[in-house]
Amino acid sequence: MRKYVSFGLLLISASILADTGSTNRYVWNNSPTPCSPFNAWTNAAHDIQTAVSYASAGDTVWVTNGIYTNSLNGSNNSSQLIIKYKALTLRSVNGADVTIIDGNYPYVTNRCIEVQIPGVTIDGFTITNGYMTIQYACAGIVIGVIDGAGYGIIKNCVISGNRSINAGNNGSGAGIQMLGSNGLIDNCVISGNSNSFLGGGVYFYNSGNTMQFCRVVGNISGTGGGVYARKSTVLKNCVFSNNVALQTGYVDGGGIYLTGGTIENCLICYNIASTNAGSISAARGGGVSAGGMFKVLNCTIVKNVAGQGGGLFYYDAPGPTGSVVNTIIDLNTLYSGSAGPGVAIAWGHNNFDVSFTNCSLQCRADVAGHSTTNNQCLFEINNGFVDTNTGNFRLLSSSPCVNAGTNQDWMTNAVDIDGNRRIIDGNVDMGAYEFLPLRRTGQ
Repeated sequence: MRKYVSFGLLLISASILADTGSTNRYVWNNSPTPCSPFNAWTNAAHDIQTAVSYASAGDTVWVTNGIYTNSLNGSNNSSQLIIKYKALTLRSVNGADVTIIDGNYPYVTNRCIEVQIPGVTIDGFTITNGYMTIQYACAGIVIGVIDGAGYGIIKNCVISGNRSINAGNNGSGAGIQMLGSNGLIDNCVISGNSNSFLGGGVYFYNSGNTMQFCRVVGNISGTGGGVYARKSTVLKNCVFSNNVALQTGYVDGGGIYLTGGTIENCLICYNIASTNAGSISAARGGGVSAGGMFKVLNCTIVKNVAGQGGGLFYYDAPGPTGSVVNTIIDLNTLYSGSAGPGVAIAWGHNNFDVSFTNCSLQCRADVAGHSTTNNQCLFEINNGFVDTNTGNFRLLSSSPCVNAGTNQDWMTNAVDIDGNRRIIDGNVDMGAYEFLPLRRTGQ
């Protein structure tokens, strides 16, 4: 079963470190004689930037336990660690729990990591305490340049407690800013990051990016509290919970703001879209605000709150096609006194071509009066969750959502959010969790 970031020590022997097919460089802030070429622990660099600057393309820079930070005081709005000119792998020995890149705010105002070249992998770090005050800046880790090369991989990391704030309220992606195409964020925890504009946890600017097996929790932004994703981004097998979209005026996407792209096998719960001034109906899509040719596949969208569309808000003008398949949208609410329609689902305009296929929807009236096809959907039922009070939204054996979905080609080798096979009993279940016949109640 796939897990989100393995905390605890992963002991790696020197022989394993040497057998990588590339030159290894080492970083240890207590090495006895730090000097180039940094090819052993005894001469390991004391800071990451020194080893990265010395390394060649294709090298692996190994970092052992410690807190790596910028010791200079000041407000320079630059980057503590910059990787450019050469694609390499930056990897911790013992994982994110004990290998920390600290932006050192309030002593320094800077982002933690900046990657300017394609093909870089960052694996197994906590990236925290970055703070930026310039327009559109990311405080945690930024990969690529706008409309330029810059795909990269972030895996097994914790990105937490980074902030981007400026007088123009224009911070983008306080935790992660993925500007290039075809990047991957895998098995990470992204929590407690904040800005006042776009994507508190993650901001995806370009096309073809993927985020999988991640937990996006407790982030704050003006739009897209958890994630702001443009173009053909794929979000799959992730949990988005307790994120907040909050600003003056229109607010979209407490959990996710998506323009095109796909959300697949995700649990989206306890997210909030709110406004600190103006009509509360301007706060839209507590769970998801989506537009363009988006897809929501086998997701569970529950217990989110907004002024319109507590679960899902579709904001685009007439024309593009959205599709929602095998998805449970339930137990979402509106703020008291909300003027906008839709307990769970609301539209910014009429006459959308949005299809709902084999879904369980909490309110039939939400889709009435729109050019929406409702194929084999269930309405206003008890979905049979294990325990909604503790946030266990797996299905009981008695749930009408078990074996009630429609099988699709992408499910052949796919797994659900728990890492179990997506189809177990002939037909796929609705929602993010596949029911296991041997699962004990409450497990």
